Amino acid sequence: MTGTLFLVQILNGLQLGVLLFLIAAGLTLVFGVMNFINLAHGAQYMLGAYLAVAFYGVVGNFLGALVLALLAALAFGLLLEFLVFRHLYDRDHLDQVIATFGIILFLDHAVRAIWGAAPLTLPIPDVFTGSVTLIGGLLYPVWRLVIIGCGLAVAAGLYGLVTFTRTGMLIRAGATNARMVSALGINIKRLFMIVFGFELGEEEMTSCFANEPWVARFAGPLLVSVATLLGSGAAKATAIIDIDLAAQKMHVESSTGSYTWPVSTARSGYSTPRGHYAPIGLERMHYSKKYDNSPMPYSIFFRGGYAIHGTHATAALGRPASHGCVRLSPAHAQQLFEMVQREGGSISITGIPRSASRYANYAPR
Repeated sequence: MTGTLFLVQILNGLQLGVLLFLIAAGLTLVFGVMNFINLAHGAQYMLGAYLAVAFYGVVGNFLGALVLALLAALAFGLLLEFLVFRHLYDRDHLDQVIATFGIILFLDHAVRAIWGAAPLTLPIPDVFTGSVTLIGGLLYPVWRLVIIGCGLAVAAGLYGLVTFTRTGMLIRAGATNARMVSALGINIKRLFMIVFGFELGEEEMTSCFANEPWVARFAGPLLVSVATLLGSGAAKATAIIDIDLAAQKMHVESSTGSYTWPVSTARSGYSTPRGHYAPIGLERMHYSKKYDNSPMPYSIFFRGGYAIHGTHATAALGRPASHGCVRLSPAHAQQLFEMVQREGGSISITGIPRSASRYANYAPR
């Protein structure tokens, strides 16, 4: 393989990778921030592409078609968010999959009815139709370099937005604990709508870069397949453990069902760490070296020496009484232990105990 051919393949691979990144970035942002599986993402991308072609026939200008299609797709998407999606945010992933799959069918048939099944193309702007000469006399299309540049710019802009701005701070906070953000006075529905609007705008820009709207009919099913696999994994492969320190209760969502159990967390003078954790160790029977070898059956360690474990002091369940760990009845602890052992787990601890006079987010010394 010559150096010139190698460079061509590198650029082609980069251009395709950037295009796939642009298609998937909105889907990833919505799923990561809102925990919402939008299988209609590919269908919205397809609709944006066909709208761009339709508006190009009206205005005869690529930039004008892009702006008009962006506004139309944004209006339609926000209407979907208002009428359908926002009613699914608090539902489980299976409901989201079924509802958004129905939107896929509706949009696909609507596009066929309006524009037909024949392939359509969107002309490249005249200013980007030429080629540039690279090393070795290689001619490479300007439009592909534009796609690469715009994709990298979007990636850098998205990183800057999420990492360094107040909006990004709210997005990250909403992804971590939406209920806490809402309790602090932030309009979480408006935040979700901003994220959803960004997804729509990014989809529309990508659909115009692809130039051929019929490609979206292949991208849509591909995204559906990938999102279905990811969604089913997220919905079924992990036990979701939510611990409310104020209510002294644990709610568990797993593949075997939903459960709510009383717990006992740190009493006054001690602390149970708040935050989001993953299990870091499982021991069927552990003995605390710090507290006189006290038995800790079915221990699920999530931060240092902190663990969820069983206790025979079941009379204290429902109120703060531990040295910092989260205590359950032995039967519930065994059931949870086996769930996490089988499926993995995600642990979220929020709230402040009613009788706690002192609280901290650090390990006890």
